[in-house]
Amino acid sequence: MLRVAICTSSEADRQVISGLAERYCNRKSVPVQILKCGNGMELCDEVGDGNWFDVVFLDIMAKPESGVEVARRLRRLRYAGKIVFCAAAPVFHPELFDVGAAGYLVQPYGTERFFKTMDRLVHAVRTSVYPVKCRSKLMCVPQDE
Repeated sequence: MLRVAICTSSEADRQVISGLAERYCNRKSVPVQILKCGNGMELCDEVGDGNWFDVVFLDIMAKPESGVEVARRLRRLRYAGKIVFCAAAPVFHPELFDVGAAGYLVQPYGTERFFKTMDRLVHAVRTSVYPVKCRSKLMCVPQDE
């Protein structure tokens, strides 16, 4: 099961990214569970409550908190999963390296680019974590811990 979180302030972007993720997972026969959040606080609350996401898509220009600020909070919560930033324009953001960005997608989100990014991420996720069921939650423990 691939667990994906999509955090953008735009409902339209959440729908587009969700649709692409579902299409990718259907094509690759990967079960998927998707959480859509309208702001970073919702996502950080989920992670703080112990919910794990293999891949998180963050809007780099989200309001009231930017995607980079949300990524920093996630890392402080010890989130070790993959973070992909989404942007309306191809602008260089060197601070993405500080939070360990795994990808950068630019609108309009093309299927080919999205699928290539997902191929890389799914491969990395499958080889870098151990899924552990703990009571009613699935936790993923990074191999380096």
